[in-house]
Amino acid sequence: VTKQVRARQDLATFKAIHEAAAYGSLIFDLHGDILYLNNAYAALTGYAREELVGCNMYQLIADCDQRSAREMESVLRRDGCVPFWELKHLRRNETILDGLVSVTAVTEDDGRVLYYAANLIDISEKKKVEEELRQLNIELETRVMERTRELAETRDRLLQSEKQSALTQLLTG
Repeated sequence: VTKQVRARQDLATFKAIHEAAAYGSLIFDLHGDILYLNNAYAALTGYAREELVGCNMYQLIADCDQRSAREMESVLRRDGCVPFWELKHLRRNETILDGLVSVTAVTEDDGRVLYYAANLIDISEKKKVEEELRQLNIELETRVMERTRELAETRDRLLQSEKQSALTQLLTG
């Protein structure tokens, strides 16, 4: 098998794996312009693939997370990879997707960065459940404080009643 045939087979295998992935995956250049994305990424964000190729990835990050995205970029340039980073992405319908992102620099043998490969996992449901749990914990803490206050008041009334009863018993004797 020639090198060219083997390279085509490897590329076909890579594309098949990439397209079958359940998570969003994209490749972007050193300026953040999207070069390639899989169907899962398009589905997660609600865009057609054609709309995103050539688009700058920062346009897909929610305004509230632009600063965090720039911090992630600094880590990426320094370390060559970002294993996990939470970023809010904008869907086409203008809703927010809570995403867990990992990014790796793809380099030449001499270490020069060619492009970046990123993966996106939708953690919106996880974040929603975490928020619900946080709210339930707040409610529970509030109930515990109320119940503790009620018990203290009941204890104080009981002690007062016992004192009153003991005093009455002493006086009536």
